[in-house]
Amino acid sequence: MVDALYQKQDSFGLRPWSSYARDAGIRDTVSFVQCAGDTVTIPAIARGEAAARKLNLMGTPSILLNDWHFGSTPTQPQLVQAIDDVLAGRSSYRR
Repeated sequence: MVDALYQKQDSFGLRPWSSYARDAGIRDTVSFVQCAGDTVTIPAIARGEAAARKLNLMGTPSILLNDWHFGSTPTQPQLVQAIDDVLAGRSSYRR
């Protein structure tokens, strides 16, 4: 789905979301549209939104790891090191 959206982003608002789903190979577009239109907030998403507001994050991509914020997309070694630090109980910091 991500690939289909990036390839056709110039037509956002001009095509129904179900057409992007079909482009991505999603067969059950009825369930897709129903899911995409669902307004129920998932608790994990609500927590992420609250954390983003607290940190004044205004865009994507943003990576939060526990209370660590990566101001730019980290490299894989940087992210692995940050995960290792969290697992080892080292204090948080902002990158």
